[in-house]
Amino acid sequence: MPIKNADEGLKHVIGVPGLTLAIVNSTIGAGIFALPAIVSIEMGAFGIYGYVFCSIMLAAIMLCYAEIGCMVTTSGGSYAYVEAAFGIFPGYIVNWLYFFGWSILGSAALMNIIADSLTVLMPAFADPFNRAILFSILIGSIILINIRGAKQGIGFVKMITVIKLLPLLAIIIFGFNYVKGNNLSWEQVPSLKTFGDTMLILFFAFAGFETSLGVSGELKDPKRTVPMSIGLGGLIVLIVYMLLQTVTQGVL
Repeated sequence: MPIKNADEGLKHVIGVPGLTLAIVNSTIGAGIFALPAIVSIEMGAFGIYGYVFCSIMLAAIMLCYAEIGCMVTTSGGSYAYVEAAFGIFPGYIVNWLYFFGWSILGSAALMNIIADSLTVLMPAFADPFNRAILFSILIGSIILINIRGAKQGIGFVKMITVIKLLPLLAIIIFGFNYVKGNNLSWEQVPSLKTFGDTMLILFFAFAGFETSLGVSGELKDPKRTVPMSIGLGGLIVLIVYMLLQTVTQGVL
């Protein structure tokens, strides 16, 4: 039975393009700049198929979110869905688990990857004090953008998504001509343990789309926007990931 949306006084300014790019942005994080190497080391060329396996697991989760997202249109995403089904306390628990497990620990890991990447070009970021300044600027900027409002926030998400995808697309486009067929061949299938351990790490690269649904109360026509955006966003992520792994594996 559909859940009626509470009147929160929010502006419904986010459509399919905005939510789709938000899903792509929250899923394709800094981790993808490091994960292809890990997958290649552990499984070689067979690692390309690992992305297909992860996408199948993710699709099962996405379908659930697409269905519940059409019925519960209040802001909050995952914890709003849990609260609608099981009550306030379970929703409270899920929300705090999300804040500690994903927002704090996950974001900390990604920001450290960003700092490590910048250290290659600017060794000053190896210093803990400089890293702290960088982290403060990143977090402070995001806070200010969110304070401005949903329209400005989704505009920034669109811009940062394009900026993030450009180097990845450049690797795919310009690296394709340097792919060597021998690098994409594999002689044996990795052991079940190796495959399972690597997939556990790789699946981290597919997580994060659910965080974008926290703005459900500001969506235009949620019954159309949520399923279409989840489907399009998931497809874009899979295509980018598989092409990136294929090119990097084929070149290196």
